[in-house]
Amino acid sequence: MIPFRRRWKEPRAPWLEMRIGGRIYLARRAAIIYRENVPLSRWRHVNGKTVHVTSDKAASAEILRAAGCSVAPFRSFRRTEPEEARAYFDSSSTEVCLKPVHGWAGLNVFPAIRDRADFDHAFGVIATSGDDVFVERHLSGEIVRFIFVGGRLVGTRIVRPCAVTGDGRSSVADLIAAENAWILAGNVPSWGTIAIPLLHPDVLERQGLDLSSVPAEGRYVPLSLVSNVSKGGRSIGEPPDVHPSYAEEAKRAIAAFPGLAITALDVMVADYRRPAAADNHWILDVNSAPGIATFHFVHEGKPAEVADAVIDWLLDGGPARRN
Repeated sequence: MIPFRRRWKEPRAPWLEMRIGGRIYLARRAAIIYRENVPLSRWRHVNGKTVHVTSDKAASAEILRAAGCSVAPFRSFRRTEPEEARAYFDSSSTEVCLKPVHGWAGLNVFPAIRDRADFDHAFGVIATSGDDVFVERHLSGEIVRFIFVGGRLVGTRIVRPCAVTGDGRSSVADLIAAENAWILAGNVPSWGTIAIPLLHPDVLERQGLDLSSVPAEGRYVPLSLVSNVSKGGRSIGEPPDVHPSYAEEAKRAIAAFPGLAITALDVMVADYRRPAAADNHWILDVNSAPGIATFHFVHEGKPAEVADAVIDWLLDGGPARRN
């Protein structure tokens, strides 16, 4: 571990240094950069300049749509365009999801927006953060994440939004406390607990419940619309019944972004057991700095050895040599 800063304004932080094949690689928080082990060589990201495209949700969605991949209907708006965005929402006949154009880690994501007041609030939060706003149709299903290294699929996982299951005796609040205790007992830094107050309290309200309600035994009670392990979501590693056609669609999608070497795709799937079709799956995100801990440490199922695959790829030569 060495102290390093990528930009002069940033404080120094510990990075993992690896010297492989005449190169120096540095890794920290899902980012891997490298330079040739010669004087005056510049630092580069392993995914090259493609990271500037994938960090923009609107640009990524346009590329995917042009490549014939399935994406949800969307529009992006400058943070100074609330009236234009509101007019687009008013003309829409479906629920929408608002995200920062350059967002990451599920921050400031507002799913299932159905009325103007909620839309204005979500737009304002994102705009106040300094980002532009990405508006897409809200979709239902489960999110399957595929991670690729050097063009090869090395891991698959499903993350379900945080939820509890009734026992006929405990309140929702007590069930959440028990779930959080189980998560904390796992002692896995990448696992987050379920926050109270809930991130999306209307999810409970739509089920006719509140924190004091006692769900019937066996009743599954979703608590959020965001599938994020850091917010109490449950991960399932290497689910055996995901139809292989979705991995093929994901591989076709990353081919639209030349230079992507380590990447993860989030695909919303209506029923992942059935073959992929144009109207039953949608690519939500192309991530050029994907976290790998949630593949190694899953709540259920089989972990994927993504770190091994990354090291093997680097030992085999890593990114193509540049002049």
